[in-house]
Amino acid sequence: MASSPSGSSTPSSKPSTEAPSPSSQTPLKVLEGHSGLVWRVAFFPYGRRLLSASHDGTLIIWDVESGEIEKKVTGHTGRVNSIAIAPDGSIFASGSDDEMLRFWHGLTGEPEGPPIATGFKDDGVWDISFSPDGLRVAATGGRYVQIWDTHTREPIAAPLEVPDGGWYTTAFSPDGSRIAADAGDGTVRVWDSVNGEVVFESLKGHSGRVQCAVFTPDGEQLVTCAEDNAICRWDMESGELIGTPLEGHTREVYGVVPSPNGKILASSGGDNTVRFWDLKTGDSKPTFLQHGDWVTAAAFSSDGRLLAVACYDTKVYIWDMEAIEAEFKDDSDSFLDLPATMPLGQSAGVAEVDQHGVDPLDFMATGYGPPGPHQRGPAEDPKKKNPSKGFKNVLRRFQQNVRSLRPRRRDTNGNPLPPVVGVHEGRMDERNVAGDPGTNRGSIDENQGTPVVYHSESDSDEELPDPYEGLNVVVRYLCYCTCIRSR
Repeated sequence: MASSPSGSSTPSSKPSTEAPSPSSQTPLKVLEGHSGLVWRVAFFPYGRRLLSASHDGTLIIWDVESGEIEKKVTGHTGRVNSIAIAPDGSIFASGSDDEMLRFWHGLTGEPEGPPIATGFKDDGVWDISFSPDGLRVAATGGRYVQIWDTHTREPIAAPLEVPDGGWYTTAFSPDGSRIAADAGDGTVRVWDSVNGEVVFESLKGHSGRVQCAVFTPDGEQLVTCAEDNAICRWDMESGELIGTPLEGHTREVYGVVPSPNGKILASSGGDNTVRFWDLKTGDSKPTFLQHGDWVTAAAFSSDGRLLAVACYDTKVYIWDMEAIEAEFKDDSDSFLDLPATMPLGQSAGVAEVDQHGVDPLDFMATGYGPPGPHQRGPAEDPKKKNPSKGFKNVLRRFQQNVRSLRPRRRDTNGNPLPPVVGVHEGRMDERNVAGDPGTNRGSIDENQGTPVVYHSESDSDEELPDPYEGLNVVVRYLCYCTCIRSR
């Protein structure tokens, strides 16, 4: 099992145990205009414009806000199998069964310069991708992957060739240094995009034809999907398969696409669904999008707020990703993810809490300290009032996440500083708060940069809490309680 240097690809230690269920959301828009199945969709980098390609031989530029067609682009004499938009949105390219690679103006949709006669036979042009700087364009077809200069339309070096089968999709890495392609023999290859040297030869993890290959935004993973209903993640430092293939689709997976922030993977399948995955852990998200026909492709908008889905039923569906992601959250999510403010007149989810007799730092002790006699909680002191049920719920969510918070101290040059300055053997008798411990334990020291110091008599054998925990937690916790109380 391999992982990326950052550890972002480490499989989850808590795999999903419940089967995902259909989302309760409905599409924001349903775009109708094609007369054949829609095979590819792509958002323009700016604004709310979308490009779709269909086996009816046309491309359509859509205004997503209105759902109207801006322009229907024609020119190919065969099915349009692929589209790619240059990173700056100035041009886009399309590939077809007619073996032509055509270029179009990003705003007008008019032809932009001469097309390229690829010479790809059998399958025509199957897939296209631009390099991150937009200076090169790559296309797959038959046994070849060819790279051209975008401006001169001349080929760059000799084509990359596979001896058996054929290439289906291709993708540049985020830094443009590598190019990947998947083949009909179930393998994936990665080359140096400049000199054509093989970086990883025949990555084997699928048992069926690979349909799609994409790099994650950080370039650390390559994600592939295939006819075997599975999704594989590859470590781009070692070339090793990360964990085990992701399974959930019940028919072949046509496409995969990562969200712009690299946190979520969306997969489109012949089982009429779009499924979502955590790119860090590989866990399946709890909900999926159910469609009435095969889902052939999906694309995120540049801000990640919208998802466009291409379907075999000739339509394009626009989904609200913010609403869908809200369904991913559960009781284990951090209160730090909750909204800090609410619209006027709304109070759902905000509770008034009677804090008389409640010591917030006693609650803290139940959340972050290791087991030991220094811990105190409301249940141990019958004279103290227990918090309300609403406050308990907030506290429970806080406790579940407190271990993920760590102090982030830096010097004037921005360099990290150690989070602990003083620990002495014995029991804890000082905390980073001001006032009488019995009456004002919840106020914060004026010198907020002063770390917590634990000390007491040296003959005490009481266990100390982990000094790396709780330093900034107190401040965050009290601020959150103050916010609730102020409502």
